[in-house]
Amino acid sequence: MRRGNLLEQTRRYYGRQRYLVSVDSQSSFTLAGCPGLVAVLDDEMVVIVVNAARPSAVHTTQVMTYTCAQPRALPRQFSHSTLSGQVPCSDGPVDVPGGAVD
Repeated sequence: MRRGNLLEQTRRYYGRQRYLVSVDSQSSFTLAGCPGLVAVLDDEMVVIVVNAARPSAVHTTQVMTYTCAQPRALPRQFSHSTLSGQVPCSDGPVDVPGGAVD
């Protein structure tokens, strides 16, 4: 599955779950290699790095970086959020728990 198709499929999935989903540059916080999606529902935020290939340590590290940095960069917006991450791949998603980074 191509990255664009996987990104759209993942965006639709979170949208159906009633998350507010920001795509790439719509996010209010950006590091090099911005996340594919940021999904927010109430006090839960999921950082999603979409990869059409197999999961890799690079993508997991990217998710961990965002879940650690985003609430520090935007404390008013994310200080009370429960953070987690996901790397959707054609083989299935890899979940990254919010506590993966201290």
